[in-house]
Amino acid sequence: RMMLIDRASREQGRLVHFAHVFDLEHWNVMANSDRAWAAFTTEHTRPIGETYHDCNSMYITIRTTMWARMAYGMIKPILPKRVTDKVFILGDNFDRSDFARTVMDARALARLARRDYGSALKRREGREGVKPR
Repeated sequence: RMMLIDRASREQGRLVHFAHVFDLEHWNVMANSDRAWAAFTTEHTRPIGETYHDCNSMYITIRTTMWARMAYGMIKPILPKRVTDKVFILGDNFDRSDFARTVMDARALARLARRDYGSALKRREGREGVKPR
């Protein structure tokens, strides 16, 4: 993924950043505390975690549950301002949000609204999400 960001940065003549979108539709404390899930996410997200600080411009949550909002409300006071300034919490109607429309293109929003996270993203290598400012 870093190669995609590098290529897009070269094509656009600027450092490209990405917006990290989390679909929290069924998020709850118990599922998030599951050891198997924690091990899986830690193993698969470690490469991202080692580099995302350099390239991530924002975290956007969509379909954010009440439980997720409460959990974030509890940890938000201990997070640095530079982190909380990057967090945007959206609900079920995220695809109609003016904010979402300014940071994501229409195709990406439509795919998120359809919960279409399948192979088409892999074939395009994420290029559709790289939107010039």
